[in-house]
Amino acid sequence: AKAVVVLWSKKSVQSRWVRAEATLADRNKTLVPCMIEPCERPIMFELTQTAELGHWQGDAGDKAWVAFLADVKRFVAKDALATEDQPTLALPIAPQPLAAKPSIVIRPFATMAGAGEADFFADGMIVEVVSALSRFPSLFVISSGTSLNLRGDVRSNGEITRELGVRYVLQGSVRKGGNAVRIAVELLDGDVQTPIWTQRFDGVLDDIFALQDEIANAVAARIDANVFANEMRRAKAQPTKDMSAYDYFLRGTHNMWARYEETELREAIALLDLAVALDPDFALAMVLCSNACFNLQAFHPIPDRQAILAKCLSLAQRAVALRNDDYRIIGWASYSYLQCGEPMAKVNPLIDRALALNPGDSMTHWLSGWVSIFTPNPQKAFDAFETALRLDPRSPWRFIMLGGKGIALFQLDRFEEAAPLMTEAQEHVPAVRPLLSKLVTAAFALSGRVDDARAFAGGAFRLEPENEAWLDLVRDGSLKPKVIEGLRLAREDTP
Repeated sequence: AKAVVVLWSKKSVQSRWVRAEATLADRNKTLVPCMIEPCERPIMFELTQTAELGHWQGDAGDKAWVAFLADVKRFVAKDALATEDQPTLALPIAPQPLAAKPSIVIRPFATMAGAGEADFFADGMIVEVVSALSRFPSLFVISSGTSLNLRGDVRSNGEITRELGVRYVLQGSVRKGGNAVRIAVELLDGDVQTPIWTQRFDGVLDDIFALQDEIANAVAARIDANVFANEMRRAKAQPTKDMSAYDYFLRGTHNMWARYEETELREAIALLDLAVALDPDFALAMVLCSNACFNLQAFHPIPDRQAILAKCLSLAQRAVALRNDDYRIIGWASYSYLQCGEPMAKVNPLIDRALALNPGDSMTHWLSGWVSIFTPNPQKAFDAFETALRLDPRSPWRFIMLGGKGIALFQLDRFEEAAPLMTEAQEHVPAVRPLLSKLVTAAFALSGRVDDARAFAGGAFRLEPENEAWLDLVRDGSLKPKVIEGLRLAREDTP
């Protein structure tokens, strides 16, 4: 069967035949479950998104029924959908060697209420649990960016673990009801699909951060019995106690992960401002809003540039004053400080401390890479981006990281290697295209491929004011003259 519909009720959950059929369907990935009355399902089926139709009286237009019917149709047609709808990356990712220490990837949690608001909550849970687990020096943890990009991926756990070079998979489900939340998780050996551990956690939204800590501790203890509980205590700082502020924060950061477009960045700033308004001590929201402010004025010719830049620095300073012991906050703040012209004596200690606090976090290495671009220390930047991509190979900012690697190679005069990486980045992130296209043109010309440089430039050989402003951020002034020289070579004697 392409789809096996299992109706859960108080009676059916007691039937070993129903459980056996459901288990086989789950193993074959054909299970389409539905609850027709409130009941406690076997815990392994808490991990599967389940339609709630206990209220249904046969109305063909009922939203829950329509969604359930769509699920059945999707399963029946999934062979075609797997080919048509599977998201692809322009650059294939080669399978990675298995990490040298216990390694794990967290797949997106199923949300019992379907997509939308519940997905924001489930995704926020993954970000926090990954952040907590990555603090354990005994674990190698794939970053949350790649985890979230696995939503909708129809491949098996074995295929995903082989691609990412990890052994374990954590998957689960989140069910919200009023102020109550139930999270069911399952830890598997990804290659052989062997369940190692399954557990259900019940809590309330008011104490969601303690619940995240509990889950992270339990998973780590199962992977490595030598991990001490006190290593997790550092991860227990709650970003906020205001759940409305947290909701605005999740929505704002979701917009930040877009492609640096002006509309999305302005909306991210507005949402993060609301989060800070509700919780004036929400340092993480402040520092991410600071980053959104910088990107807005850096990549778009906006009239309020100076005001936005001043807001960028002010927010970063406030965040550090509130929480100078959180690697995320001081890592992001170091980048804002750098871009706002603060001395390196303020910038470097922040990013170095962020890396020391959490050497397993992809984003901190990513930020270190950009700080090193502008310091400049191009070899250190290249190495930082390599590490970030190894930890988070499917990051939503993958192409920005590739662009960073390309710029580092350009600074190292490795122009032939730099050009394809920057080309890939500018094709996928339109907001940075005006800048990176000039760098690609210069790279071609400086490597002796003048005809390719002219063809790529399409007649555009001059830096725009916003391009110059970005290049001027490199502290020793070495990057802009090199780009200008490459553009001059490409332009010279052009018909």
